[in-house]
Amino acid sequence: MMKSRACRILALTGLMMITPLAHSYIVEVRLDGSILPNATLSDGNNDQVITDASGTFLLEGDCVPSLRYIDENNVALRSMPGCIAREADRLLRIDLSKEITLSGTAEFPHTGDALIVFTNLDYGTNLTLGIGTANPRTHSFSEQLPAGLYRIAVPSNTYP
Repeated sequence: MMKSRACRILALTGLMMITPLAHSYIVEVRLDGSILPNATLSDGNNDQVITDASGTFLLEGDCVPSLRYIDENNVALRSMPGCIAREADRLLRIDLSKEITLSGTAEFPHTGDALIVFTNLDYGTNLTLGIGTANPRTHSFSEQLPAGLYRIAVPSNTYP
């Protein structure tokens, strides 16, 4: 165990050293606290990424969308989207958990632009979606999200 951990740290350090400085980051994918090596994941745009033997892949840009993985038992797992918080950070850890469907109706008391924000309280990350200027001011939603505890908010920049 100690040898494999040391090798993994050396591999990650090597990746960080050769990763170009401008908007390229290493993403480590975890499932149940362990890395997920050699796995194919998809995002909402039908693009795929494949983790290497150390459970990582190279990200071009600052943010990774929600990733989806189907395990050997045909169970769907999902992550929240994530972004690099500081330019100095070179590693972004993504945790997968069982996929759930969160559905309902959001109501807001005015006409105007609004958003619906799903905050995963387990990880402290948000998924923000625009819901436009609906009238009669209700919006039905059905989102596939990682399992967890959520707060749903409907903020607006056109209402005090």
